Amino acid sequence: MELPEGIEYNEEYGNKFSAVAKELNLSQKSANKLANLYVEIIKSQTDNAPEAIKEFQKQQVEADIATWDKAVNQDVEIGNGNKEKVEAYMDKANTGYKAFASDGLKDILQAKGLNHHPEVIKLFYKLSDLTGDDKILTGGNITKEESPAEILYGKKA
Repeated sequence: MELPEGIEYNEEYGNKFSAVAKELNLSQKSANKLANLYVEIIKSQTDNAPEAIKEFQKQQVEADIATWDKAVNQDVEIGNGNKEKVEAYMDKANTGYKAFASDGLKDILQAKGLNHHPEVIKLFYKLSDLTGDDKILTGGNITKEESPAEILYGKKA
């Protein structure tokens, strides 16, 4: 049996094919034509496989996003279905996202739809607290009459 270039012969399937070809009284030429047609069909299917895989992955991401968007809208912490609360939560989470997610991380999150995942949104919501203005800490109840020693060790009786 003659196979196209780049195709390896599989003895088990070759023997099965030969048996069927003999049973059907195919000539060597006819058997080769049939084998080449089969190889051509398989090759076209495997050549199209990457596109089919990409399409499947795209559909999976879209399904995940729909599921996560629904979960976000129903999450008690995020707003429990209250549109205004959800939007306010998302605005604050977006502040953290813009401040802390690198372009590479954004690309990964968007490619997998993870920027819609409730737990990722909650993370960036919490990180947004770190983007605000720093607060000045005061010393509390220090009076001008106390010396540093009195502040540290208290007044002597």
